[in-house]
Amino acid sequence: MKVTDFSKGFSHSQIMTDLSPAVDVPLATYRFSAGDLCMKNSLNAGVRLHEAFAAYSTGSWFNPRYTGACQAIVGALADLGVREFDTEVPLHGTHLHGVADIVGHTSENRLVIADLKATLGEYALPPKAAELLQLASYALLAGDGPYRLICVRAALRQRRINVFEVDEQRVLKLMELIRVEITSERVAA
Repeated sequence: MKVTDFSKGFSHSQIMTDLSPAVDVPLATYRFSAGDLCMKNSLNAGVRLHEAFAAYSTGSWFNPRYTGACQAIVGALADLGVREFDTEVPLHGTHLHGVADIVGHTSENRLVIADLKATLGEYALPPKAAELLQLASYALLAGDGPYRLICVRAALRQRRINVFEVDEQRVLKLMELIRVEITSERVAA
């Protein structure tokens, strides 16, 4: 089962309610400059930002209008202590699989998994409960911690990146819930 499908369909409503206010204030906010990004819908905005960031990270050609956003994301990762990272990383397990947007390590060898979300709205909102489960699922698939789970929100029209971090104890609790859920007959079937 895909991680994104699993996290959106997670059935424990009380747990999901408890997760929602977990990180409502950004750890950091970054401004960037950009040309006209010519975006009309948020789905295309997210796809184009992911494509540009993956290309920027590897030195490949990308639409130069995204340079400012890509530089802000790399700057945010550097400020968080991320020294090396890969983008669009496939992760596979027995019951789950998916592609993490950013996987890297800090100089202290902490595993960093970051989810990149783009919006055309006025604000770069905190991650939703399903997105926190998505990040924890990727951590479970990526291997042993210690972990640093980050949600990078790009408000493209506002030219702003907000960075949210989930504390490690919450990550470990989520990972245990995911282990229990994915080994149940409902997901394993």
